[in-house]
Amino acid sequence: MGKLHRLWKDFTYSIGGVILGIVFLVAAFSKATSPGSLIDQVAKEELDFLLTATQVALVTLALEAGLGTALLLGLRHLWVLLPTSGLVILFLFLTGRNYWLVSQGLRETGTCGCFGELFNRTPAEAFWQDLFLLLPALIFCFWKRSDSEPLPKMRLAIAALVGLAIPSWASLDEEIPFIEAAHQLGTLAKTSRFTLSHSYSVTIDGDADSETQVYESEGSSSFLITAFRLRKPLLLDPRSGTVRRVESELVRTHSRGTIEVLNFPRKGDGIPFTIGSDGVTFEIDGSTFTLETSPSK
Repeated sequence: MGKLHRLWKDFTYSIGGVILGIVFLVAAFSKATSPGSLIDQVAKEELDFLLTATQVALVTLALEAGLGTALLLGLRHLWVLLPTSGLVILFLFLTGRNYWLVSQGLRETGTCGCFGELFNRTPAEAFWQDLFLLLPALIFCFWKRSDSEPLPKMRLAIAALVGLAIPSWASLDEEIPFIEAAHQLGTLAKTSRFTLSHSYSVTIDGDADSETQVYESEGSSSFLITAFRLRKPLLLDPRSGTVRRVESELVRTHSRGTIEVLNFPRKGDGIPFTIGSDGVTFEIDGSTFTLETSPSK
């Protein structure tokens, strides 16, 4: 009876690792079968600020596969749980941000890409399911854990082997070179090109300003705002939640109401904005700007 009770306790303590291990492995395998979708998702979330989107995707697959295998084999050392915690927090942040952007109408709805093309989940489903599945499982992983046992070399070797095998297999996909080329051309050609929009207007201190113009990005949900009273054009980027000034010499005006931003800024301090029933509001140069849907739409 005592042995059975001890086995039951051991199973209870390890259930979190088993759940996370299965989720990570299923996610890694499903995304490895269609790495192009993962690379697109990495670029969409702008996670390619240090490495290329392809490199970030392969590193993600390696972490998911390696950590998932380690957890499934019962490894709950800190050097496993700390990167696992980081991965869980990152996933919750990304699904939460995507859910918020979609709910505010700042991003088109779509699947989260967490499980590749295996499961199609709405942004709301992805966030809430991940929150109530991954977070409790992660907490269970820390419960009654111990680092006193010797280094499990065999299990560690298996986890490392799986962690290398899955991204190596995914990197053989023949579509990856074409996807990389498309990103190199498309990121600059689409994200940095803005077209004059008649669907939005801007009020300054509550008054309409006919000289203010709103340009909408052709490749993202960003907006470029120009106004006579502004010293520099403003870039409103919903993904960062900020408004940033753009140097005038980096703005090139083309025919047919198109503006191109050279060296499209991805980093830097910005002015936070708020979203309310009247639109997107922010303060700059002592004035309150509100980006709203044009009444004529």
